[in-house]
Amino acid sequence: MRKLISLFVSALFAVGAWAEEPLSGEYVDLGLSVKWATCNLGATSSTAAGWYLAWGETSPKANYTWETYLSDLDGTMTSWDDAGTDKDPLKEYVYGGANYSKGIGGTAYDAATAALGAGYRMPTQTEFAELANTDNCAWVWYDEDNTEFNGVAGYKVTSKKAGYTGNSIFLPAAGYRRGEYLLDKGSSGLYWSSTPYPGSAYGAYYLDFDSDNVDPNIDDSRYRGFPVRPVYDVPDTTPTAIESVNTDNAGKVTKTIENGKVVIIRNGERYDIAGRKL
Repeated sequence: MRKLISLFVSALFAVGAWAEEPLSGEYVDLGLSVKWATCNLGATSSTAAGWYLAWGETSPKANYTWETYLSDLDGTMTSWDDAGTDKDPLKEYVYGGANYSKGIGGTAYDAATAALGAGYRMPTQTEFAELANTDNCAWVWYDEDNTEFNGVAGYKVTSKKAGYTGNSIFLPAAGYRRGEYLLDKGSSGLYWSSTPYPGSAYGAYYLDFDSDNVDPNIDDSRYRGFPVRPVYDVPDTTPTAIESVNTDNAGKVTKTIENGKVVIIRNGERYDIAGRKL
């Protein structure tokens, strides 16, 4: 399926309909348990920060506080004391809730699934730990004076797995949002997992890094705005709509964003980023 998607994208370039860099629905196989998106959710390049999202919210906003957290879902929290109570729309998915052990991955509260469709989701804490394991991947820090990533600080993560060496992703040090402020951009990376924090309903796990350290076992308050790096883990299937793609005669192809999701239109038919007919 991956080759067929690449063929479809090549067809788009051939007719000049897709002049941007890969979107967050494009992924890389590092030989791990899941495939990793090439860029952050909401980004159009591997070096862009993309969307900053509170845990369980599916769209970015201007102000990240407990008071604004989950307000679209009629949340009425004012502090961490309200987490897990009836004021918390996600009370079933955090510590003490019926779905606590599952987390929000693949649910309506998973920003990656909401934006990119089935198969794409937020990574779990375990999957971040797998990525951070230096037996699996080499992590190389790039300062802001680098040329390989256009002066964007962050980590190039390259697979060490046999058959996948050389495959890599870049995680920009995009910082995070608290209140109306963007903090630590260029020095730190904080990426939400779908895994709630055990022992308290206030927080969730995230991947944290700076130039000296990478840690997948950190937790923080759910209201804060962190980037999301999607993963893809649906078994390969070949959509009928993609099997007949002809790069010599791709037809008219356009790409749009509808409700935060990528939609590709070819000869009047509409497809998602994975080539599934809508």
